[in-house]
Amino acid sequence: MTKKEFKRTVQCGLGRCVQELQTTQNLEKYRDIVLWACTHESAYDAQCEGPKSRHLYEMVKCFPDRQPFVEAAAVYLDKNIFDYGWEFSYACCFLELAAQDGNLSAAGILKKYFGMMYEMLKHPNRHISEDIPPLCYNFSVLCISVVRLAHTEDEWEKRYFKVMEELGFLFLKNPRLCYWHFETFQWYGEDKCGKANIRRRIKEKAKNNRGIQSYLSSMEKQEECWKNEGDEPRRKKQEALTADNIYHNLKEGGRVGRTVPIMAASMMLKNGKTEEVRELTAYYQKETDLSLRSQLLRLLEKGKCPEFLDAKTVIRDSRSEDECLRENAFLALQSVRDKKVHDYAIELLDRKERTEDVICLLANNYQKEDHDILVSLVTSLPVTYKENISWHGPFMAILDMFKRGGSKHLPKELLPYIYENTLCSCCRFSAVREMSRRRMLTEDIIRECLYDSYEDTREFAKTKGKYKDV
Repeated sequence: MTKKEFKRTVQCGLGRCVQELQTTQNLEKYRDIVLWACTHESAYDAQCEGPKSRHLYEMVKCFPDRQPFVEAAAVYLDKNIFDYGWEFSYACCFLELAAQDGNLSAAGILKKYFGMMYEMLKHPNRHISEDIPPLCYNFSVLCISVVRLAHTEDEWEKRYFKVMEELGFLFLKNPRLCYWHFETFQWYGEDKCGKANIRRRIKEKAKNNRGIQSYLSSMEKQEECWKNEGDEPRRKKQEALTADNIYHNLKEGGRVGRTVPIMAASMMLKNGKTEEVRELTAYYQKETDLSLRSQLLRLLEKGKCPEFLDAKTVIRDSRSEDECLRENAFLALQSVRDKKVHDYAIELLDRKERTEDVICLLANNYQKEDHDILVSLVTSLPVTYKENISWHGPFMAILDMFKRGGSKHLPKELLPYIYENTLCSCCRFSAVREMSRRRMLTEDIIRECLYDSYEDTREFAKTKGKYKDV
């Protein structure tokens, strides 16, 4: 494997890079790339995929001296304390794995930053605002990592409630902080032990512990506030969602996503208001103001309401000179199944326009004669992190096509292509599942998936044949 190929597999999250390090006679060849990975979170969408910390640690474990990698991750951790994003989580979880494996330096780094960030949070300062600041969120991540360093259940409980006590004292020392800022810590405990069980234990501990008492009080106060703002107001807002109300709101200057929920059409369908969605569609079809027409179409597109849309009308809007209306029309067409949409895609293809949209339209309206066209178009897309290059939508459209099935002539060669090339771990997992359904998984792919960056892919591989007990 060349260094360029190795780096690409690292970015994709393929298990192949781990396998290469496990078998190579020249580890030093790849050292600089693994060090680079310690300071670059490469998940395409970390919110869905999660940080690739375990994947990184599996690579680092192949080196006899892990300290340079731990030190690099510590630098990355420090750099991202005050930043939103997943970079801090990536470094923190990597150091956690190293510490769990007996690396005292990694454990010391986590302890050091716990104390340092705690001191920062003790005093009201510029890092605290009405929104959850990154310092608070990142400290929550660190709190969870510190607890997970426990080796036994008894030690876990001691660590968990000790951190909770510290958070409670933090709320007393800095009144601008509360349970809301560190809610993810509570979610972690409830996920591990069960909501009812962990809350019962908190109430027991709070009787004789001022810090935990403060934490519990803040939690109950915040949840009471959420309750008062929650179900009843939400129900009233949903009852107020009618086609007339939405239309007049937008006509009077309202905006989708501000004064009108972006998922309004979906919410109406969920509440059985089918006729309201039909009326909203009628408003869209009759509207002559392009800005308002665009917003109405956006609601219908976000609501996934293809059965209410007339293909001919939406195709006409996709030719509009108004950019917003044009783009919303193309998004809406991606879920419309109609021969007119298929023919329109071929027309765009002949004009060599909007390749990404052509792929999505053909995938949703697939005919066996589209086989070679789709293979050629999909494999010609550059797969990069650049935001102006859209490969992710077309890849998802292809995977959705396979999930629907319904044809013996689907371009199956695109599944291993997506597996090999996507930067999105979720898409790769979908490709693995679809290959499995079609008995396309080879022994090499299954073995490689055991080291994949995505947990679901690793677990799926363990269900296959001789790997069931791995």
